[in-house]
Amino acid sequence: MVPRSLSLSSYYSHFKSARGIGTAIGILLPVIPKVKGGAWTEYLLAPLGDVDIVARILEAVLCVATTYLVFFFFRGQSPARRRRTLLLMLFIVPFLCACLYMVFCMSFVRTVNIPTLERSAYVSVGFQRTDFAKQNFASMSDEEMLRSRGLSDEEIRKLWTPLSLALARMSLFVTWSGITLSLICGLSLGLFDQTEAAVARVPPS
Repeated sequence: MVPRSLSLSSYYSHFKSARGIGTAIGILLPVIPKVKGGAWTEYLLAPLGDVDIVARILEAVLCVATTYLVFFFFRGQSPARRRRTLLLMLFIVPFLCACLYMVFCMSFVRTVNIPTLERSAYVSVGFQRTDFAKQNFASMSDEEMLRSRGLSDEEIRKLWTPLSLALARMSLFVTWSGITLSLICGLSLGLFDQTEAAVARVPPS
């Protein structure tokens, strides 16, 4: 059983350790593309159009909530069950979600070079073109259509059907969330065990 003296404040006070820093980095990952854009940072939660900022805030909130959930959910659970959860959350779930995320990025994220600005822009698209796009851009690639029409979400919705666009972006968000939330859950659980052991070593007053 978890010692009575193990409080929520004691648990969070240990977040200054290496595991805690790793957890904090996981929470901040979705914010990095908005602070420092780049070829690789754009894939730290691929761009999601008009809901991009909301999705990143929601992701950060879910990450913080996961650390809170770990404290209450794993209290009193056996070490064997915790080890199984650690294996699941630190390897199996992130690996599977990362594989799916890469597939979805290759399928739904497009890089459009802008020579005049000497940079590239990244946008997410759908998997089914609208009748308008089929009639006017049948022979064009996705990138050529985007260069022709623009990169705003208003233009993207004219080129890809709403359902395909929604499903594509939801797939990107869910798989990225699977990576970050499972890793943060595993790191927080390791931190919980560390805190529990530290409190257990303190002699009762």
